Amino acid sequence: MKFNFPITELESDTFLIQPDSSVIDLSIDEIAEESGYERGMIPDYFRDIIAESIAQCRSISRPVCGYRILSVNKEHSSPESIAIGDIRFNCQKIVKARLNNADQVAIFSCTIGSEMETYASRCFEEGDAVKGHFADVIASAAVEFLTDLLHNHIAESILTQQLNVTNRFSPGYCGWPVSEQKTLFSFFPNDFCGIKVTDSSLMLPKKSTSGIIGIGSSVKREPYTCNRCSQKECTYRMYRASRSGGR
Repeated sequence: MKFNFPITELESDTFLIQPDSSVIDLSIDEIAEESGYERGMIPDYFRDIIAESIAQCRSISRPVCGYRILSVNKEHSSPESIAIGDIRFNCQKIVKARLNNADQVAIFSCTIGSEMETYASRCFEEGDAVKGHFADVIASAAVEFLTDLLHNHIAESILTQQLNVTNRFSPGYCGWPVSEQKTLFSFFPNDFCGIKVTDSSLMLPKKSTSGIIGIGSSVKREPYTCNRCSQKECTYRMYRASRSGGR
């Protein structure tokens, strides 16, 4: 699926996209698998709740995403960091190794807004923990789905320049300190995508993503090697497993 929505260039090489929430395409089976059920084994009662919550997500979410293309300062980079101008991201060895050949990076952020968070919280407050759980799982999957779309859009937009993209990486994963979330957002205009970063580096709305994608003629996008990361309770790990049928 592609972004068939207007793309606004806020300033040089900084782009904002506001797709309709109908773009969110999730299946009952993948949400069931993320909740611990084997494919096809979830009870019909839960399938109905998931279907209802997916429809709710497509109805009330407010997706926004964007990115900025920046040049890499290779002279100031190191084996564990990548430099943009005179600012370094201390992304650690796993991430840096995948970005080694990047001449540019796309720094991105995505959110589905706070509406599904509010809906899930209301379900819990009303005593419907099952519906609240599935609403929360669906919201997490929805923002990852949106981020997949953005990643693919960036890859397609640079094909005319005969450039490729890497996997995407985010602060808080693969040893990259989550505190660098603030550094990442310092490259965006104020209130970019309507996301704020707290003093503890938490993004608000919570159902948001951010990160970095390498760009260059000698980089490539590869299957995620989650076995190399020590973070087992990772939303992206579970989302990716469900998308690949648990593989």
